[in-house]
Amino acid sequence: MLPTPKISPSQIATFTDCARKWYFGSVVKVPRVTHPSAEKGERIHTILEGYLGTGILVAPPTLDGAELAAIAESGICHLPDPAHFKIDLESAWSFTRETPGGPVLYNGRKDLEYDAADGIWTVGDHKTTSNLRYALTKEQLKTDPQGILYGAQALQARNRDKVRLTWIYYQTKRPYKSRLVEVVLDEAHVEAEMVKLDEIVGRKMLPLVGRKDLHQTEVEPNLQSCDKYGGCPYREICEVSPVARLRSVFTKFDAPSDNPLGIEKEEAPMSSILEKLKAAKALAAKQAAEGTNTGPNVNPPEATTPADPIVDDVKAPETVAIPEEPKAEAPTEPAPEEPKAKRTRGPNKPKEGAETTLEAKASPADPTAPKDEASRASVVLFVDASVSGSLGGCVIIADSAIYQAVHPVVNKELQVEDYALADFGKGAGAFAVAFAETLAKAIKEAESDGATSVVFLCDTRAREWAVTSSVWRSKADAIVKGN
Repeated sequence: MLPTPKISPSQIATFTDCARKWYFGSVVKVPRVTHPSAEKGERIHTILEGYLGTGILVAPPTLDGAELAAIAESGICHLPDPAHFKIDLESAWSFTRETPGGPVLYNGRKDLEYDAADGIWTVGDHKTTSNLRYALTKEQLKTDPQGILYGAQALQARNRDKVRLTWIYYQTKRPYKSRLVEVVLDEAHVEAEMVKLDEIVGRKMLPLVGRKDLHQTEVEPNLQSCDKYGGCPYREICEVSPVARLRSVFTKFDAPSDNPLGIEKEEAPMSSILEKLKAAKALAAKQAAEGTNTGPNVNPPEATTPADPIVDDVKAPETVAIPEEPKAEAPTEPAPEEPKAKRTRGPNKPKEGAETTLEAKASPADPTAPKDEASRASVVLFVDASVSGSLGGCVIIADSAIYQAVHPVVNKELQVEDYALADFGKGAGAFAVAFAETLAKAIKEAESDGATSVVFLCDTRAREWAVTSSVWRSKADAIVKGN
């Protein structure tokens, strides 16, 4: 008789994020290197466990010991006082449930649990993160697989009708601070969520348990998760077709998530920005038809300018107006010829015979112009900011998708595993060139699909940002910055 499959909360979280990543780690058990941020989190957990056991916060005798202790100390205010409560630390738990695919042994280990002063059994968990904006909200915690499993086991083992979940988040970058996310769940809510987890585990995960004979392409990947948490540890062995990678880059959203980057702040409504950008383009088209257009990307007179399309913290690329050459009247007397040595060229006047981008775009009515500026898709850059509102007709592209398409090209060209390992200066330069080509191709592809706007979601914490930031800005018609 086969043993009952064991499923932990972290396995469910990994599976829902990327099924193939879970398959590599939990079924095939491919060895992986622990990420430095995970090691740092484990050491902070050890410090907090010592405090909850003795009531004394002790910094480890290492070079970074004081820093780790400072991070842990920032969240002590959210923890129970070890002198007044009996706290169970690192307690192992398990319970069996029937799922649509058969019995499952749910198991794991809790950071802390205790009987609170109000009589509600409380389960706590330490979470380390580089930024508190990644913390779950109360509504998210109510359906979080880890929280639901912790709550289900506590209700069963302690014979209670309610359970409190307290997730304490510790920011590992300065300034060191913490956040408490707390909810109280009743038995009916926990059972309803457990039924949903049973469906996922029984129908999707159990058929793959023990199936080491499967080829990895038989397990669906999630390309949007490749760069999460410092990058997938199995990226080098994950087989993804070029078509699949292209689809991950050019993905259209009719109704995207209200907060795809998990930033808890109010943003300028995307609809208002797009409306103003469209109004500006409509004005340019009208002026072109009437012959009064001053040229694309050139500021029109204030009297005829509609509402400024750039609002709040949106930054527009700098524009330069090229003055028209005044028409010279026929002189009554021959004018003396100005010596060539004294002729000067104005700062905004192109050199005679030179071809410039602005000069080529000066007249939209020119039949030789490759494309009317008014029909070009607007490029909006969201830097550490979220998108909200209806985005019909728009293409939203995550920066990680572009980076992911560039990495294999550059690595193959330089014959290295990562561009950062190339000779000094060569890797970054090659990556920037390949990135510019890929970004231009992405914008052109979106325009050919009829998109009116292309929105790029950029995260300044990505290591590629330092190399590509100037390219991003050069392509943007508008830039929205988060706090």
